[in-house]
Amino acid sequence: MKKRILLAVILMIFAICMTAGGFILYGKSQMKKLPGLSFAESLAYTTMDNPDAVISVGIIRDGKASFTVY
Repeated sequence: MKKRILLAVILMIFAICMTAGGFILYGKSQMKKLPGLSFAESLAYTTMDNPDAVISVGIIRDGKASFTVY
C-alpha cells in the first residue's frame, strides 16, 4: 500500500514538473517572436480578440512623467 502511495506521489510530481516545463518552453518560443515584430504588429497581436482593449503610452521627458490613454 505504501508503495502505491509513493508511486502516485512520484507520478504526480513528475506530471507537475512536465507541465511546468512545457509552459516554460512555450513561453520562451513565444518570446523569441517579439524582437522581430514591428510596433504595428506588436500592437495588433496584443489587442487581438479584445475589442475593449485600452492602450496607455507613458513618456518621461526632463524627469517628468506623463501618459496618454488611447
